[in-house]
Amino acid sequence: MTDPLSLTPFALAADAGAVDGFECRRLVAAGLGLLQRAAPLVRALAGRRSGVLLPPSHRWLTALAASEGRAAVVLDADAAADLLSAQIEHCSIGAVLTLSAFGQLLPPGLARVYLDDAPERCVLHVSGVERAIDLTSHQGLDLEGDPDTPGSRAEVLHFPGHKRDTLGETLTHEEVLLRGRAAAHTLDATASDQLLTLLPFTTASAVVEGLVGPLLTGCRVSCMESFDPVAVLTGIDEGQVTMLVGTPDQLTATRRLIISRGAAWKRSALRACYVSSGPGNMLTRTTIDTHTTGESA
Repeated sequence: MTDPLSLTPFALAADAGAVDGFECRRLVAAGLGLLQRAAPLVRALAGRRSGVLLPPSHRWLTALAASEGRAAVVLDADAAADLLSAQIEHCSIGAVLTLSAFGQLLPPGLARVYLDDAPERCVLHVSGVERAIDLTSHQGLDLEGDPDTPGSRAEVLHFPGHKRDTLGETLTHEEVLLRGRAAAHTLDATASDQLLTLLPFTTASAVVEGLVGPLLTGCRVSCMESFDPVAVLTGIDEGQVTMLVGTPDQLTATRRLIISRGAAWKRSALRACYVSSGPGNMLTRTTIDTHTTGESA
């Protein structure tokens, strides 16, 4: 029998972390509740993969849990319409977990679940029938065991290539948890930390370094659905952010805003900043302004 902690959603839920103010256990339980209460969705996914078409947010964890037993294909809302349709067909996607705002991007007739109001409720669309589903009825999760349990070798995430002729990247639970634990070690966050991730969850490295790694530390994670440097500095100024993870371009834009504000900017509770440089690169500690060096943020 497979150890639940060898599966990514359960490994994340086993810690005391949270995303956007929602406990991980509640988010994962919502995904499992969806599978239990939506037989048409289970039928649509039979022998096929799920698709995840979501901006960075807590809904990601619910979608991952609802994809249990199959590799979730990570789709990009900014992809060209013909490429998105080709990926859905090529990857044999039976249903997509998404937002109602992205429904127009999907092929007509494809089953979809709108997670706008997750983890409380969602809306299922299958074969022209719409149904609201309560996601709060799951009895909860009892997850005890070794937090370093090796991950399963079953596939959990697939990132299709950005061109029709590229294969993309597929990760097993084992690979996600190994890389996530390495990122967690680098971050060295604690349960009292509030980490703001600016990364778009469209690549393997972004998901691992911006979501999996931070949650394995047990810290509280906030996602930014659309990068806004003004909102980043507002969160820092108000003491809502102790750690920050972003791409080189995002941190450069944030630095420029800091420089433009001059002495008006204060670092407040921010204690660490990390740059994610993409595939093949590890998280690197950096500085968020031009006045700090070494171990400062």
